Amino acid sequence: SGELKALEKKTTPKEQKEIEQMTGWLKQWHNKTPDDFEEPAESKKMMEKDMAELRTASGKEFDQLFAKKMAHHHMGAIEMGKLGADKAQHDEVKKSAREIADAQTKVVSLICMRHST
Repeated sequence: SGELKALEKKTTPKEQKEIEQMTGWLKQWHNKTPDDFEEPAESKKMMEKDMAELRTASGKEFDQLFAKKMAHHHMGAIEMGKLGADKAQHDEVKKSAREIADAQTKVVSLICMRHST
């Protein structure tokens, strides 16, 4: 739907900036890149399953399925953000984690409010 496309346009650049910032921290503090870490097999399987389901859906069914899966994804980011704000060593990470948790909470609220059935 148009609402989902508008949400994507609004959040994607901010998330890309966060990815670049965290990638910089990995390099600066640990001399590593995201490619140095293997994605857990369970996460990879779940993503493949989600994408397969989304590829077969369209229209209203797609919107509902997409909203459900993205809300779940963002809820995970909220929990990670809360942990980061509490447990991180670097103040930059704590601040970023807090901001991410707050922003993701707003996104989940918007998704759930607009696409609940």
